[in-house]
Amino acid sequence: MRFLTDDFVEFIECCTAREVRFLIVGGYALAAHGFPRATKDLDVWLMIDPDNAERVVRALDDFGMGFLG
Repeated sequence: MRFLTDDFVEFIECCTAREVRFLIVGGYALAAHGFPRATKDLDVWLMIDPDNAERVVRALDDFGMGFLG
């Protein structure tokens, strides 16, 4: 059974490909540790760093949100 939507998977793949420093938090993190909770969003923590911010912008552009950069 797959827990993440296709969009969430694609977003995570874009972040991983750009070496974004991030963590999945919230409901999906709880589910990964055996405590499932109904949620429709993906909570992401981003490391606060100028280089990481640039990688995030590039990952979001790859994801299709090019208006940010």
